[in-house]
Parts: sequence; C-alpha cells; structure tokens
Amino acid sequence: LTGCSGELSNSSDDDQKEYILTQLNDYQGLIEIYRKRLSVKDNADERYYLAELYNKIGDYSSSNIYLQPLINKSTEQRYLILHVKNLLELGREKECEDILSSLLAKNSSSGELWNLQGVLFAQEGQYEQAVQSFAKARGLFYNEEVVINNLAMMEILQQNYPKARDHLLDLYS
Repeated sequence: LTGCSGELSNSSDDDQKEYILTQLNDYQGLIEIYRKRLSVKDNADERYYLAELYNKIGDYSSSNIYLQPLINKSTEQRYLILHVKNLLELGREKECEDILSSLLAKNSSSGELWNLQGVLFAQEGQYEQAVQSFAKARGLFYNEEVVINNLAMMEILQQNYPKARDHLLDLYS
C-alpha cells in the first residue's frame, strides 16, 4: 500500500507523462515539465525545445528569452530560424533581414528559409518578391500546404480573390 501512495517520481513515469502530454499537444503541461528540468540542469536541447513550445503557444517574447543564451553561444541554424519566426510574429522585420540573408547565403537550398524570406517580404509589402520566395520554397519541396496558403494570402492581400481561391482549391482537391 505504501508504494501506491507516492508521487510520480521515477524517470519512466516522467517520460510517460511527457509522452501523454506530447500526444495531447498539451504545450502548457510540457512547458511546466521542461522549466522544472532546466531549473535543475540547463542543457541546449531542452532549452531549445522549451523555446519551441513557447513559440507554439504564441508567446514569442518568452520563446526568445529562452532562446537567446543558445544564440549567444552558437549560430546553429535551427536556433536562428526559431528566432526569425519569433521576430516576424513580433513585427520586428528589420531585425530579421540580416539574419535571413546570412542564413540563405550559407544554405540557399533550404525551403524553410525561402518561405521565411517570403513571409518577411509579405510583411514589408514587397508582394512580388514574396511570391518569388514562396515559389522557390515550393520548388525546394517545403511543406506544400504552408506555401500554397502563403501564396493564397498574397493574392488576398492584393485583392485577387479568384486566384486565391484557385490556389486553395488546388490544395484541398
């Protein structure tokens, strides 16, 4: 009976709890787990995952807070990509320009980077360059749904609703 009265304390129980929360997309629960882990022992992979979780719930400032020490130590592409995503959501486009330019100079075959470049151009009102970047991302096999939705949004922003509908119909058919 005493064995049943204890809290979940061994690592397999924690792993199981994390697995369940992941399956349920319970980002707040996962954030709690990772904050607790990092308060005991900080490590880059878990810190990055925590920053991703904050990004997923739309708390871009917190995501950047947890990401900043990683960026200060390393220019690893995944850190910078998440940073750019956060900055774009926060409306800080000017800060993204140099980061994206340097990332694309190092890795011009990344569809994700071209898609982000397109988002940046779209937010700056440079629709033609945005469409070109989205087309490049699509050609590099970046997520088809994301790119087509972005292309449709470009048409909506330019009040070309029939063409936006055509993009979306292609996607949904």
